Amino acid sequence: MLRGVLISASREQRFGVHSWAEQTRGVMLLRGFESYPAADDWRRFQNAHAPQVVFLDLDTHFEQALAFAASLEPHLFVVGLFNQPEPQRIIAAMRAGIHEVLYLPFDGELFREALLRLEEAARQAAAHRPVSDQVYAFLPAKAGDGASVVAANAAIQLACLPDNRVLLADLDLYAGLSRFLLKLANSFSAQDALERILEIDDTVWSELVCRPANAGQLEVLGAGILRRPPDQLAVRARRLIDFARRRYRAVCLDLSGCLDELAIEAIQESRRTFLVLTPDLASVYQAREKIRFLQELGLEDRISVILNRWQKDAPIHMGGIEEVLGLPIQHTLPEDRAAVQQATMQGAAISGAASLGKELQKLAYALSDGRSLAQVEPPKRKIEYFTLSPGKYTLLPGR
Repeated sequence: MLRGVLISASREQRFGVHSWAEQTRGVMLLRGFESYPAADDWRRFQNAHAPQVVFLDLDTHFEQALAFAASLEPHLFVVGLFNQPEPQRIIAAMRAGIHEVLYLPFDGELFREALLRLEEAARQAAAHRPVSDQVYAFLPAKAGDGASVVAANAAIQLACLPDNRVLLADLDLYAGLSRFLLKLANSFSAQDALERILEIDDTVWSELVCRPANAGQLEVLGAGILRRPPDQLAVRARRLIDFARRRYRAVCLDLSGCLDELAIEAIQESRRTFLVLTPDLASVYQAREKIRFLQELGLEDRISVILNRWQKDAPIHMGGIEEVLGLPIQHTLPEDRAAVQQATMQGAAISGAASLGKELQKLAYALSDGRSLAQVEPPKRKIEYFTLSPGKYTLLPGR
């Protein structure tokens, strides 16, 4: 879906564009302008929302509209709007570089055809723009499995690599731990960002994020106090992630264990989702159910499994867990409660001298590289449960 902005003083034009945008669902209209914005206002708006299409009123002030269109960057595509067809002005607009022209009453089929052409042009232009694809989501199999600790430490380790500006966004709106884990003082939160996403610019963003000490180039959009989340969470989350892609080399999303519309949108926008579980029956069961659900949504190719708090004498062996999940375990993190507690007390990363810290560093290197994130081929057979020896005893029976 294209991101568009409408600049028009004509009520009829505004009504027509909004109506057909809603019907065709080919363009998501951002905040509009009723007059041509000043250069600084436009720069801030463009930096914050990265529109791809500008619907521009050519009828009210033709020469001024052409001058504004000429000032836009080449990757922005302009649809000129007229209240009535004027052949000479239409020709002049096309010669001035206006990509498409529509006039009232807007025809639905012509509107769709114009959007299709613009989508293709925007797709080609996007290939030449620096937008990060390093968006990683961390999803706990169940509450208490340590996904927030893993996400925070992976983000810190990533941010300590050269030229690696990283965002950690705590999207657990009900029980986020980032503020506690990193001892954040900022009172603003990810929920504030979601609520204000339409007005966010560089100035507002700098107020929302925190910069923890001794965390490299990490910025954190922390968890806030409990309150009712805003409407249209999925749309707001998509815009927030789009905003972050343009400002950071890597984005780590700390999700709640609930697969609500916010979490699903975040997973769809992520390059890789790390499902964090521990070697206990309840965690394995919940992990399997989440994998099944994501498979139904066609998102299984984005899942990587992290086995947290692993001990060699754990009662469940890795092979058995992999069989139950139908996916390989790609990272194991050892049990080290002392290191976690010490880091939490200090509001810092887990020490690299600890075995857990070393494994988290390896995970960060894998994220920065990307080549080691290739999905290992899962087992071909469908396994509903695995058995312990002797085989008559089942781990997760009746499923």
